Amino acid sequence: MSFSELAFQICSLYIAPSEIEPVALRNIINRSYSTFRAPSVTPTVTLNNARTIHLLELCHGETFAFKDIALQFLGNVFEFFLVKKNEGKSGKDREHLTVLCATSGDTGSAAIYGLRGKKDVSVFVMYPTGKARPRSFCSSDFGGW
Repeated sequence: MSFSELAFQICSLYIAPSEIEPVALRNIINRSYSTFRAPSVTPTVTLNNARTIHLLELCHGETFAFKDIALQFLGNVFEFFLVKKNEGKSGKDREHLTVLCATSGDTGSAAIYGLRGKKDVSVFVMYPTGKARPRSFCSSDFGGW
């Protein structure tokens, strides 16, 4: 199975069709992982074939952080429910979600990328001055392991 198909199968065990219809869930999942640089989303790299040592790369999302895997999906789920709740509403009657995040590393950028452009969602990220960690790296940044 592809990553998206496996994600759909697993999410379907926990998300009732009455909450998110299967067609909509597939669409949310497909949109969530369509921006990843690796077609398989989380590829496995062989480090040592003889000893069967492999590395699962979780860094092919928008911000190179493993958090992209969850936050891309979460942003699309938030938007799905807000669009549903706000159907037919306008102005001050519309529901709005504000996400506040504090981080010293890559959580903030993953939250920003996961929530940017989502209808009726705002995100605010606080970084400690001079104490943020540099971004994460992928093995592909170094030409592979």
